[in-house]
Amino acid sequence: MSDRKIISINEAREKQQAKKRPSRAKIWLFAAIIFAMLVVLALIFLDEELNLDKVRRFFTYFTASDQAGYGEFSFDANHSNAYAAFDGGLAVAAQSGLRTYAANGTEVALSQTSMSAPAIAASDSFAMAYDIGGDSILAVDRVGKTCLDLKAEGTIFDLDLAKSGYFCYTMSGEGYKTVLVVYNADRQEIYRWNSATDYLNCCAISKNGRYVAAISVGQTDTAFSGTALVLRTDETEPYAQIPLGSQAIYDLAFLDNGNLCAIGESSVQVMDVDGTLVGEYSYENAQLADFSIDSDGIALYLSDLQGGQLAVLDEDGQCLQSKTPDKAPVSISLCGKYLAVLMPNEITIYNRDFEVYWHSTNIITASQALMRKDGTVILAGGSRATLYLPD
Repeated sequence: MSDRKIISINEAREKQQAKKRPSRAKIWLFAAIIFAMLVVLALIFLDEELNLDKVRRFFTYFTASDQAGYGEFSFDANHSNAYAAFDGGLAVAAQSGLRTYAANGTEVALSQTSMSAPAIAASDSFAMAYDIGGDSILAVDRVGKTCLDLKAEGTIFDLDLAKSGYFCYTMSGEGYKTVLVVYNADRQEIYRWNSATDYLNCCAISKNGRYVAAISVGQTDTAFSGTALVLRTDETEPYAQIPLGSQAIYDLAFLDNGNLCAIGESSVQVMDVDGTLVGEYSYENAQLADFSIDSDGIALYLSDLQGGQLAVLDEDGQCLQSKTPDKAPVSISLCGKYLAVLMPNEITIYNRDFEVYWHSTNIITASQALMRKDGTVILAGGSRATLYLPD
């Protein structure tokens, strides 16, 4: 006869309930997590220096300090390298092709081509390198796959890539002074405009691909003049032609509110697609030394005999705030609510009211700053780049 222990029904129920009860260690762990979250939320409301971006960075880069070389990017040094923030990491266009990196510094993609004057742009889904004065256009998606390897039919003058993935470029064309081509987010051609009479030296695409614009360069009497040609990609006739005066136009961009922004040698002009001038910011006696366009604003550095001025404009071309820096910046970069100003041997991140958000002198030697929406910044130059995480 085998030994069997007989227990009562009540004893069985108590044992079963005990198994279902969480251990004290689990209860304390859960309580600690809730307490930590409450502390973080309290600090957000009580300390105006701590904001949601700091909380996001805390969770995003929680283990970064434990990983040697995190946020360190290396590549071949060349003065013609072009850089863009992409998918949390970095994209580099070089004479040999396009490289992309994850935030931790790991190389994700290397797509090779030959470019003499590489330039770069990035959307939410892919990074794109193109050759100004050449014919190469190359794109790599977020997983490192080459999703476009295109040889343009003529010499590329300019290219613009919207965050949505729509892009346009201008090029020379046989029998035409300029050909303007538009592609959708699936990288399929959807529109083409052949210009027999005007050179189109820069272009811009709206985020939904409905409008495309280009600068037509002409001459009146003895002065050159610029006109913004606005086209709808579902129509064959020009939608609007907007005179921009006798200044040279350096860049053209659609902002998120649908306004068109023209960066000129003497002023910034913001207009709607119908041609109505929404706002204009004149440099007066200063010269434009650097600029950065974000989806809802523009940052400028103007050089003059008094030492220069930094200015931030809103999406209607109105000056939000300005500041006289101690010295000339090496690079400026506007993204979201932050402006990165790179000086020799130091970096300062401002909010749009020019209040200091973060400052550091412990940086690499760099030629370009790449501000990011979460408050982090990448500094690039020479053969490396580094991701900096504000405290």
